[in-house]
Amino acid sequence: MDSTTPILLWYGHAPAGTPQRPVLGLALVRRAVLSAQDAGFRRIVVAVRETDLPVVRAGLHGDPRIDADLTVLEAPADASGAVEHLLPGGTGELVVALGDRVWAPGALDPLLVPLPPGLAARLLRADPGAGRGDEPSGLARVRAGRLAGLPLRRDLDPDDAVAALGGPEHVELADVVSSWLPVRRPDDVLPAETFLMESPALPPRGVLASHAVHPLVAPLSRRLARRRAPPGAFLLLALALGVGSGPLAWGGTRPGYVAAAACLAVACLLRALAGELARLGHLAAPRFARLHALVADALALSFFAGLFHGLDRGAGRVPWGTIGLGVLGACGVATLVRHLRLGTRRCGGTSSGQA
Repeated sequence: MDSTTPILLWYGHAPAGTPQRPVLGLALVRRAVLSAQDAGFRRIVVAVRETDLPVVRAGLHGDPRIDADLTVLEAPADASGAVEHLLPGGTGELVVALGDRVWAPGALDPLLVPLPPGLAARLLRADPGAGRGDEPSGLARVRAGRLAGLPLRRDLDPDDAVAALGGPEHVELADVVSSWLPVRRPDDVLPAETFLMESPALPPRGVLASHAVHPLVAPLSRRLARRRAPPGAFLLLALALGVGSGPLAWGGTRPGYVAAAACLAVACLLRALAGELARLGHLAAPRFARLHALVADALALSFFAGLFHGLDRGAGRVPWGTIGLGVLGACGVATLVRHLRLGTRRCGGTSSGQA
């Protein structure tokens, strides 16, 4: 994988106003930049129409989440005019992405692989066997000298690109499971939101989270994401309720157990909601991922400590206190392993805040 390759996010073909179309609370262009950054691109150029330039530039340069080397410019008549901003000297390879669409996590990964000798470009297209249609991906990796031949103003159709670049022997068409969806009109926003919410999470959710928790929080997360609700607030509320479950169970009474279980259940849903909001809003930075994991550990430790102390008070012959110490010890080991993995993932540049 070549993370030094620059990427051009192109809006020169799209109607004015397209970059600012909101999808789950984020303007389309901001979502595209953050997706490219998450994929590993550290040099990003955004080319938009003159009428969109002031708003796009102000919005992107004011976003603290964007730490890549970013340039926003007016889309030139010929896309090759943007090469000087991407590749000093005008040689090398770059990635081109039409920005009027959303991508699932991992969709840009095939474009991080360098081109074999003799190839002018690599274009992604939907795998015909996947049954997802033949909508062009708008994603390509191309040699700088051949950028002018890409039909960017015609939706980067693979057949047009092959013809423009000298035939199939010069272009690699990579069939992938469709991981994109166009957002050209206001009617496209709702399908795009559904597409993003149903896209696989990175890292993958567990079985319980996928089949029980996620379906419960998904409708609410869509509404809250549109309003750009802060995931940190829900995470703090989850922590308060979850830690409070322990003292409720501490006394060993039936009402206390019921209240503790209810608090724990609501806390788990709130934690899942916070993770989903962070994913949809590109807020799942390494620091948030660590806090997300810490909250899960605090919920488990508090609840089990209170539960086993309460059971031990009226246990009779069952040594619930000893059993509880064993369970808490196992939780402690699991916590240590989880945070060691998070530390390794953070050093490697991967971030997530999934539930």
